[in-house]
Amino acid sequence: MATTEKDFRVKKGLIVGQDATIGGSVTATSFIGNGSQLTGISGGSGIQSVATRPESPSNGTIIWNTTSNVLETYVGTGWVTLASQTLTFDYLVAAGGGGGGFDVGGGGGAGGLLTGTISGIPAGTYYAITVGSGGAGGTSMGGTASSGTNSSIGTVAISLGGGGGANYFNNSGTSAGVSGGSGGGGAGWTYPSNGGSGTAGQGFAGGNGLGGTGTGGGGGGATAAGSAGINNQNSFAPGRVGFASSITGTNTTYSTGGKGGGDSWTGMLSGSTNTGNGGDGSGLGSSPAGAGGSGIVVIRYTGAQRATGGTITSSGGYTVHTFTSSGTFTV
Repeated sequence: MATTEKDFRVKKGLIVGQDATIGGSVTATSFIGNGSQLTGISGGSGIQSVATRPESPSNGTIIWNTTSNVLETYVGTGWVTLASQTLTFDYLVAAGGGGGGFDVGGGGGAGGLLTGTISGIPAGTYYAITVGSGGAGGTSMGGTASSGTNSSIGTVAISLGGGGGANYFNNSGTSAGVSGGSGGGGAGWTYPSNGGSGTAGQGFAGGNGLGGTGTGGGGGGATAAGSAGINNQNSFAPGRVGFASSITGTNTTYSTGGKGGGDSWTGMLSGSTNTGNGGDGSGLGSSPAGAGGSGIVVIRYTGAQRATGGTITSSGGYTVHTFTSSGTFTV
């Protein structure tokens, strides 16, 4: 590794520009390029640690960029990052939300939500990015609404789709809400049903529906279980609020559960696009219930752009890759 004004070691895979001048001692531990030996490096003024690149660098100048925390070399037309360095990135992965249930139906469960950090990723590594779709809302009595589908970063972070809310059925055979990243809510009214289970580390269970003239249960969210049905046919049972994050540079809440519908309630909505929110359950005979919102994958790392894929922006010293549809992230 390089240290300011001290030794510089050239290791396997590290590409140094032609005619590079490096101060201190140099040890070549492998071959580079097409297999020719590393030659032509002489003593100089050392590798400088700087926050701003020099305005008039010589070809082959090497610096440690303290703003982006990378080793860079000037190649005559611009600065490039030396290829042996690895990348560490933060991520947020929200799956598609479940659809809301029909006719005093349960709220759709939120798409499962994962956040974390992956370290030591070498150049040339790529990940298949999958962005899940939201589930359709229920349109008829019996069964359940559709669940959302999974979102993922390769195999290292897989968020499960939110469970669909239960549709009411006018006998004792009313189905439960579907289990998922977060569970869908159960149906309400005369033959209520239970909410579906959530997935540990990703979301919580859907609320149970309430009998009599009660509402469906709210869909589970990323931070808590959905509310149980309430005894007010003109209202709804809340879905649980999701997880707030500023990973894109804008504070946004992801993976909120859908509302459980009351018999006379007509205010159901679908989950917003690229949030992983569950859809709302509908009131009596209202068709269709709300659909779940599609998922999202966001990756960010410190400093200048060092990877490709998604929509690329900069915020607060980070480079941000936002995937609103499936694609590939390449380091």
